[in-house]
Amino acid sequence: MRVRRGAYEVKSHRGVLSPGRAVRSFLQIPGANVTVWLLGWGVTTLDADTVYRPLFRSGSVLANYSNAEVDRLVDEARTTMDGKKRLGLYHRIGRILIEDTPAVPLNQQVDLYGVAKRLVWKARSDEAIRVYDMALADGK
Repeated sequence: MRVRRGAYEVKSHRGVLSPGRAVRSFLQIPGANVTVWLLGWGVTTLDADTVYRPLFRSGSVLANYSNAEVDRLVDEARTTMDGKKRLGLYHRIGRILIEDTPAVPLNQQVDLYGVAKRLVWKARSDEAIRVYDMALADGK
């Protein structure tokens, strides 16, 4: 996806489309059973497997996509202990998903927290809010 002239555009195998045209285009694929939804997906493990396996691996309850190469790469990445090799596998999966466009990311939610000045707390990258990580500055 890229931003152009103040609007989102989706770049896919069908060319560059506005979000509305993208949805209409995908809904008009002959014989396609397409569902459109807004999905929020928090990843507490910060591991790509917790996105790729449930959302894009064939046979997953949440997947509305099937690609044998993606399935093979997801399975291989899950069992690979070498961090650099694993990262390379996830990059390959990402490139395939960009090309196939099984999902159109139109929104990136930003977390916003309101915190009292006397609360000592730092937001976590995994979005978890754990009260035992908090303290009051004045000790009360």
